[in-house]
Amino acid sequence: MVELFRLWTFIMVAHLFVHTAEITTTNVVTLNENKRTDVKVADVQCTDGTNMVLTGTISPTSFCTFCFVVEPTDVGTGAYKVNFYPSVADLTFSQVPEYDITLTCTDLANSSNVATEVLEIRITPNSAPIFADGLTHQEAISGTKDKVAGDTLFRVSASDPNSDEIFYTLTRTDPASDNFQIGLTDGMVSAVNDLNTQCTQEIDLYITITDGNIEVGPQVIDVTLQDSNEVPVIDTTDDRISLAEDTVLDTSIVTIAFTDDTAGAALTFTTVPVAAEDLFTLDVDELKLASALDYEDTSLRRPLVLFTVEDGGCTSSTFTYTVSVTNVNEAPVIGPEDNVLDVYEGDIQLDPEWTTTDPDFGDDLTYSITASTPTAANFDIDPRSGIISSIVEYDVDQGAMTATVTLTIEVGGH
Repeated sequence: MVELFRLWTFIMVAHLFVHTAEITTTNVVTLNENKRTDVKVADVQCTDGTNMVLTGTISPTSFCTFCFVVEPTDVGTGAYKVNFYPSVADLTFSQVPEYDITLTCTDLANSSNVATEVLEIRITPNSAPIFADGLTHQEAISGTKDKVAGDTLFRVSASDPNSDEIFYTLTRTDPASDNFQIGLTDGMVSAVNDLNTQCTQEIDLYITITDGNIEVGPQVIDVTLQDSNEVPVIDTTDDRISLAEDTVLDTSIVTIAFTDDTAGAALTFTTVPVAAEDLFTLDVDELKLASALDYEDTSLRRPLVLFTVEDGGCTSSTFTYTVSVTNVNEAPVIGPEDNVLDVYEGDIQLDPEWTTTDPDFGDDLTYSITASTPTAANFDIDPRSGIISSIVEYDVDQGAMTATVTLTIEVGGH
């Protein structure tokens, strides 16, 4: 009897030291569909075993079989975690609204010593981000023309019901401008360039937001640009002049009047065609003639002078001024001016081979004898060809006619 009692006592003591495996974890986890970042879903602790190992099976297995992974944190203490990897598969509420992961802790020293727990992963439908101020909003920027590149102007406020990261995009402006930008993730609107180049009093910014899945917008922000740089204005109204081609150099053609709110605004000009630019010079605000006009140069007969005013940030509208060159009947030039020719007496026919030029292209040239020494009219000239011929049989032997005759020839054009 004594021996049996001792055996029973030993068995009871041994039974008291056999521990049942336990598993501790979160029972329910929610994940937003289309989650785009790696995330730890749950911590799992296996206890009361000699060498506890955690395994997991997922249901259903469609769409996301391998996107949830059981990984050890500290095997020695039975610490594990369940991670979600979006690169493996997307979570889509319409396909699978809930995944169940059956977690099993097994004691390697006693395979019958196990514990299980079901981890519910509930998928929540993705909701669109929301503009705090709706799809229309107003902002005002003070001291606009003093803002420099990089200055923060204001912030576009938005939120996401699923706490997703929000991305901001400036899609366009009206009127078009490259002076504004928005931070991709912070919604801060800032200046790209110095805003003295923004030459309007108002501008509309079109902003869209997205959580990576749903795009919202645009939100139209009506921005009032207080104290913005004003565009210079040319006040001159007369827009044309006629100049004779013999107009003297340095003649004043036109004085351009303009107004601007910025000191130091400068008047500049270009011409059409470009070659006409050499015809003019600008003395502050006065256009003057710099080189001779030529009606016969048809390409420069009606040049356009294009004026603009710039103040370092804004440029005026172009003011077009037309210069019409008028024709002047210019005298032809006969050459050579002095010509000595030897001829035999008798019936004289002489071609001096005049080198006559006329600035007026197309004029008819006519030759005439305006003076003769001696004065006796013994010679004539063909008005078209310029050939000189004697009217009589020229004879110097009897002394009746001189051996030398001086003729003054004139050429005219019309």
